Amino acid sequence: MSSVSDVSSGRSEGEVPTLAAESTAVSGALIGQSHEWSAQTVMLGIYNVVNMTEYGYNNNATSAAWNFRRNGTTEEEVEFSGFEPVAGVIAIIGIVGFLSNGAVVLLFLKFRQLRTPFNMLLLNMSVADLLVSVCGNTLSFASAVRHRWLWGRPGCVWYGFANHLFGLVSLISLAVISFERYRMVVKPKGPGSSYLTYNKVGLAILFIYLYCLLWTTLPIVGWSSYELEGPEIGCSVAWEEHSLSNTSYIVVLFIMCLFAPLLIIIYSYYRLWYKVKKGSRNLPAAIRKSSQKEQKIARMVVVMITCFMVCWLPYGAMALVVSFGGERLISHTAAVVPSLLAKSSTCYNPVVYFAMNSQFRRYFQDLLCCGRKLFDASASQHTCNTIAKPSHDLRKPADSDRNNGLPTRSCIASGEQQTGESRQNTASQQWIELKTIAVAIKTDEVDNGTANAS
Repeated sequence: MSSVSDVSSGRSEGEVPTLAAESTAVSGALIGQSHEWSAQTVMLGIYNVVNMTEYGYNNNATSAAWNFRRNGTTEEEVEFSGFEPVAGVIAIIGIVGFLSNGAVVLLFLKFRQLRTPFNMLLLNMSVADLLVSVCGNTLSFASAVRHRWLWGRPGCVWYGFANHLFGLVSLISLAVISFERYRMVVKPKGPGSSYLTYNKVGLAILFIYLYCLLWTTLPIVGWSSYELEGPEIGCSVAWEEHSLSNTSYIVVLFIMCLFAPLLIIIYSYYRLWYKVKKGSRNLPAAIRKSSQKEQKIARMVVVMITCFMVCWLPYGAMALVVSFGGERLISHTAAVVPSLLAKSSTCYNPVVYFAMNSQFRRYFQDLLCCGRKLFDASASQHTCNTIAKPSHDLRKPADSDRNNGLPTRSCIASGEQQTGESRQNTASQQWIELKTIAVAIKTDEVDNGTANAS
């Protein structure tokens, strides 16, 4: 027992690397003095082995909590007591993000009219937010409920990679959308025309994912790493590791994936604002009307960008502070708040769509119309041709209209479209008739002139 006591008493607080030597000494003492087995000796050996294992995991993970503990803070000072409230907030964010973004994806699947080139960029962002809700929030919620990270090292790498990737996808998509709005408003091509085509949108989305994959894969292959952060219920880039490799990655990451997209967004909307302020009175009426429509869409994108920045800039500021040695300034509670705010970014885009885009609202109301089956194209056309009123009598249908079999919003919209097409066809026919009359008059004048000359 003397050797065991010497080993246990000779270990000073914080000398975790000596745990392996202590365990060896304990094992030798237990073998050499088998007649002195006691409960105290067995418990001491188990305690040392467990502590050595814990040190090995946390040393590899370089978690913020373990770094605080190694820097002289006691374990009681870093204990986090807010797991239950955090789990509740994560659950709410996950459910709202899943349902709202799932509704957007469902709208695109049901209504082909929504699948315009510009809207496909919005769909890309909703898919990214939906994947964050499924792949990220579920893991952090379960860990918050159990007060510890449950998914091991592979789960930590996957969680950090997925959240990093889809967060960057949203930001780069906003930069692409901002530049497209700038071109549409500042340099309009004409009424009904657009710089965006389906091929260009496909290439843009491919570029977005390749660019984001480049920067989110680098920590997996060795430039920085994904590690536990805060109260150890989620993982991200190892902000608190102050090696040259990690610091250089963080600096380049912020330049290429935060400051550069922000500069594109600021430039695009400054030029857009300047154009709108200057006015477009010299433009033809049709182009001016198209430009006003694009300005409404641009305002919606501005709101989306503002929400994204409000959600992510606090987390980015905290990450920069920790990256350059300020981890002692940030408690666990202070670290959790920006993280939760960043997670909430998955919820706001669908709200902005429905609040500021009448097209989304209309189709969403149709989707929720008491389980009523939507008209297919042939039925809608037949119904509208038989009972649709003239365009000046078209009105928003009330509930009694639906019960009485009057045309619904979808039917009226189809009727309006048909009315517009018929007007266009009528105008074309009148133009052809006028051209024919003009040619006939010209021919008669020539014939009369020839007759008089003779």
